[in-house]
Amino acid sequence: MGFYVSTLRNIPSGKFNHYIYVVDCSGDSIHTSWINENFNRVSQGLGNRAGIIHGPSDLSLEVLNFLNNQLEDDFFEIEHLLHSATCLIITDNVLAQSQNDVFIIPLTSDRSEDDQIHEYMNHIIDTIIEAISSGKFRKYLNTNAAVKFKIRGKGKILINSINSILELKPNIAGIGININVLIEKIFKL
Repeated sequence: MGFYVSTLRNIPSGKFNHYIYVVDCSGDSIHTSWINENFNRVSQGLGNRAGIIHGPSDLSLEVLNFLNNQLEDDFFEIEHLLHSATCLIITDNVLAQSQNDVFIIPLTSDRSEDDQIHEYMNHIIDTIIEAISSGKFRKYLNTNAAVKFKIRGKGKILINSINSILELKPNIAGIGININVLIEKIFKL
């Protein structure tokens, strides 16, 4: 099933085994027209087993900002990948509620001709549809060129939000401790 949405808040949660986000932060968005032309074919191929999410460039930037704020791992490598290629981000639920590993699959290769790149993109998409249909998608993700990372759990997100709002700096006679820094170090926010 396919969704064209303007914001992450518009994506229904818990409806699919896999959520596939099309993210294009590459600046020139040269593959956006190909994605738009093939979106219906891909969403029909996935059926009700997975949801593919696509939207305007603002949606890709919202996904990028979300990952920047919520990744447990170093964001630099992932940011570089997202800025250099059109990618699929695959989760087990909407991004904010994903509990398992999150995967990124670049849809472009080092081929220079658009026709070759689009043929490569077709191959990747068709392989993903086949893997989902046959129930071997997790195996496909773990054995192919997907970048794997984790999103912070809801507890860490809540602590991070509270920690950024409340200033906790108790002191006695001018000598004190910055509890906010302590919380950051304990939870590595």
